[in-house]
Amino acid sequence: MLKPTETALRAMMAADATITKEQADAAFRALSGKPDPAPVGRILKTTEAAKLCGGVTTKTLRAWTRAGLLVPVYGSGTKQRVGYTEASVRAFVEGRTNPAKKMEG
Repeated sequence: MLKPTETALRAMMAADATITKEQADAAFRALSGKPDPAPVGRILKTTEAAKLCGGVTTKTLRAWTRAGLLVPVYGSGTKQRVGYTEASVRAFVEGRTNPAKKMEG
């Protein structure tokens, strides 16, 4: 899409009070052929994730992360870990047998 076309469409959508920013963004993603971003769901703090993992310490949780057993969520454009998705932690908890064994070998 040409930039002038995008500018004109954005102006028209901004002028229409019935169109939300989310709807306008979704429309532009559809026009560009880019898929909608996958919903992340609830983000758990490290302490919440540790409790969900059976009450392990945050140190243990970070060790599992370093071992690649859990994947943290990072802030947009930063290297700062903000937590873990609840879905990924639940999947980890339901699928793990013995994390210490996975880390050893």
